[in-house]
Amino acid sequence: RGLEGMVARSYFPALSRLLGTGWEWHGRTRPAEDALNALLNFGYAFLEREVRLALLGAGLSVQIGFLHENNGRMDSLVYDAMEPFRPTVIDRLILKCIHRKKLRPESFQQTEEGVRLDRSARDAWIYAFEEEMGQVRQEYGGKTTREWIRAGVQEMANILRRKSDALLETEMEGDFP
Repeated sequence: RGLEGMVARSYFPALSRLLGTGWEWHGRTRPAEDALNALLNFGYAFLEREVRLALLGAGLSVQIGFLHENNGRMDSLVYDAMEPFRPTVIDRLILKCIHRKKLRPESFQQTEEGVRLDRSARDAWIYAFEEEMGQVRQEYGGKTTREWIRAGVQEMANILRRKSDALLETEMEGDFP
């Protein structure tokens, strides 16, 4: 569980260095204290929905995970399954939107709840996200991003089922401690 935090302490500052001028970074914060954090939070919420639907479609319970705490307040497996997709899907899309000037630092506003995307930034993000989800990519084996996420989650479900079946089989043979 501590490994994710160690990686994040290096990863997010490196990500922030890829932004253009005018973008502030105050470290990874929730609620968002700057525009990049607002985008990360917003983008990960969209990814959470995609992964949740893929997990449910694969017939898995979303509540019990491996990496994130199983504390009854969050669906841990959703957050576990999101990890491999965060940099490739959301972080890449954020950088693409920033570098193509679809999102600008002035498209964010400070509220009592933290920094938020204004209406034009939300609309731009939603459009870019849906466009990305339907994009066929060679690096995803000719699948759309959405299909690739679903296939990755299905493969995880298949692995979990095989491991579970193997453990049950071993237990029934009496070799399980």
